[in-house]
Amino acid sequence: SPDNRQIASGGRDKNLKIWNIMGECKYTVDSNAHTDWVTCVRFHQDTKNPIVVSASNDKTIKVWDNHTMTLKNTFVGHKAQITALDMSTNYLVSVSKDGIAITWNDAEGSFL
Repeated sequence: SPDNRQIASGGRDKNLKIWNIMGECKYTVDSNAHTDWVTCVRFHQDTKNPIVVSASNDKTIKVWDNHTMTLKNTFVGHKAQITALDMSTNYLVSVSKDGIAITWNDAEGSFL
């Protein structure tokens, strides 16, 4: 996390979890969760817009409010499992087994 006090994880159990640095699970996303393995999780490094972004084998990217862990947006555009994510201030890039990299406008949920 931007403040180095949280760790995000995802895995085969389809869960996105937020941990403290002591290794205690503080939150497990139950509502609007991914329907397949979570393959990648990233914190947005902007403290003014605290979000967590997750990607999955279900071919979706989900944007979560880091304070409440509520779903803000779901990005759909890949035709296969998403394998990697990277972020900048206003954009998100995802790579998938479909061989395509997509650049997303993270505020609008649209791809460029």
